[in-house]
Amino acid sequence: MKNQYEDFEDFIEWLKNDGLKPKSSERLWRKKIFANLQNGHKKSLVNYADFLTYKQLNSLLGKRIIYKDINALVTEVKQEQQDCLLFMQNQQILRIKLNDLDSFIDKIIQNKGK
Repeated sequence: MKNQYEDFEDFIEWLKNDGLKPKSSERLWRKKIFANLQNGHKKSLVNYADFLTYKQLNSLLGKRIIYKDINALVTEVKQEQQDCLLFMQNQQILRIKLNDLDSFIDKIIQNKGK
């Protein structure tokens, strides 16, 4: 189960940046969060899923998007409820449903080699 959370340190930093801080001992706080993830604690899993989405969206920064009439680099990403917005260097904005993000990224990776 430990391998499932290889990016745990990044997750902890993301939580801190989001305003969550340990009340007393950071070591115990980290252990509690990790135990919650391993034991399927609903709120911890939702936070982890949000972190993975954040990480996935940020992986698009600097990538070239060739999609329909868009051929530009991604300069900024924002998440709005169930959508994400990709802002391009040429001022275009692409809106993608979060549910479709994986398939969209797969298409981008396929286009990279062509």
